[in-house]
Amino acid sequence: HGKGYQLGKTLQSWRPQFDKIASWVPEGSSVLDIGCGDGVLGAKLIREKNCRVWGFDLDPIAVTEAKRKGVRAVTHDANRPFPYKTNQFDIAVCNELLEFVENPNAVVSEALRVGKTAIIEFPNFGFWFYRLELLFGHFPRLALYGHSVWETRQTRFFTHEDFLSFPAVKNAHITRLSGIDWKNRRVSLLASQFPNIFARSVIVTLT
Repeated sequence: HGKGYQLGKTLQSWRPQFDKIASWVPEGSSVLDIGCGDGVLGAKLIREKNCRVWGFDLDPIAVTEAKRKGVRAVTHDANRPFPYKTNQFDIAVCNELLEFVENPNAVVSEALRVGKTAIIEFPNFGFWFYRLELLFGHFPRLALYGHSVWETRQTRFFTHEDFLSFPAVKNAHITRLSGIDWKNRRVSLLASQFPNIFARSVIVTLT
């Protein structure tokens, strides 16, 4: 989102989806964190759920920081096939990544290949406030964390309903779904019940 990773510094230590994702990961699981960043989520799973966590990210500085937190991280581009065996992990987590890759469906497909279960979190561009911004003639800046379209690294914009139309999702089974509220601070019952309108971001479990 326009901020680069720095050695010895954590970019963002908490996000509203972290607690929900962690609650869906069984104790002692083997986990792949796709686009692991500086390893904050992986460290949480190691610390709180006694998980063994692998990860990869395109940014080598982020990978260095993830390793310091105990994540078995490597530098790899999520746009390429993942360097892991089929069903190698109990859980594959993909958090805040799909909007940055060339083919989100391919990433979901790879997550389901390497993980027995996939937990996917993504921003929902069907959120009601974003619709209002579009109604008044502007691409939703709130969705881009205050940036303009030409300033962001996000390249794929889709709604919750669009996500359901991904071929990889159609061939899978959604076992859990939660939505983050409009302030992007907590899981909301309304957002979980009507995600395409009221969820600023969505978390799903796929098998």
